This record gives sequence, C-alpha cells and structure tokens, in this order.
Amino acid sequence: MTLTLAEMYPQFLDDLAHKRDLRASTLRAYRYELAAAAEDTRFQKRLPELRLNELEDWITRDQPAASTRSRRTATFNRFFKWAIQQGLCERNPLDGRTPTRSDHRLPRPI
Repeated sequence: MTLTLAEMYPQFLDDLAHKRDLRASTLRAYRYELAAAAEDTRFQKRLPELRLNELEDWITRDQPAASTRSRRTATFNRFFKWAIQQGLCERNPLDGRTPTRSDHRLPRPI
C-alpha cells in the first residue's frame, strides 16, 4: 500500500467531521487545499517521503497573503498530526518550519 496524500485525505476529512466540532467552512478549506495538493506531482509519493521544501513550495505558491499561507500551513499541520496518530508516518515535515508572520502592522497609537 502506497499511502499517498490522495489516498488518505478523504479519511482524514471524514474523521474530522465525525470527531471534531469544526465549522463547515474549515472543512471546506481543508478539502480544497488537500484535494488540490493531491493532484500535484510533488505529492504523488508516500506520506513519509514528503519533505519540508515540497510543502513550503505548495504553501507559498502564487505569492499568497499571510492569512492564506497560515491556512495552508494549518491544513497540513493538522493532516500530518492525524497521519502520525494513525501510524501512517512518523513525523510532520512542517515541524521545522519557521512560523508565518503577517506583514500587516497595527497603527501607532496617538
């Protein structure tokens, strides 16, 4: 069994829908990101073989806003946390990633 992202993300979403109290919009966002990633050639390998640079390239494609990068990162972090709990892989490739920082600054107080 190859255990690729494409094979496992539907089960991940089903588990989240049944076990967690998540908003429908969150599940839709996870489904969109994971389905799109599953079609990409970088993700056509076994889960333990995915590397940080491949995920980083996916997360930062098309120069997204900081909020989009954060959502994409959260999606993959949650997916890999679930995959580790299921025994599908031993580590989260995003563990060594520098957190996303927003370019948006609060206005200076008067």
